[in-house]
Amino acid sequence: TGERHAAWLGGRPTDYALGRGIGFAAAEKTPRTLMEAAAVAAAALPTAEFRHGPLEIVGTDVAVVLFALEPATETLDRAFAGELAAAGAAVLLVGPAGSPPPGVEAIAVPGPRGILAAGVALGPLQLLARELARARGRRPGSFSRASKVTTRE
Repeated sequence: TGERHAAWLGGRPTDYALGRGIGFAAAEKTPRTLMEAAAVAAAALPTAEFRHGPLEIVGTDVAVVLFALEPATETLDRAFAGELAAAGAAVLLVGPAGSPPPGVEAIAVPGPRGILAAGVALGPLQLLARELARARGRRPGSFSRASKVTTRE
């Protein structure tokens, strides 16, 4: 549920969304959703790129949403999720049903594989953003500076 995952994120100040292939399409959308709805600063990176540098900052103040949507790399993604959790990060694994590694929270994404999987995988993250907004006293979908449609530039 959104509430459970909002508690999972807590107040961690460093938040990443990671994915490979189709999973990266979902990862790229996640930070904007979190920023717009809940004022949570987040960034998206390809999973392999995260391993080359940002991995060094992983600890208890880091949260990672890892989209494991590519069948060819699902085993790699699950193992990496476990590695991140072992390093102290709060890890949310989004992908096909299966047992997550120890210390990893999971959201099973049923349904299509391939390009449509990214769209389906975003639903739970939108619920997370809504719950985070509510927990922070914000009304999801209300903007104080931005707007849903850019009218300037």
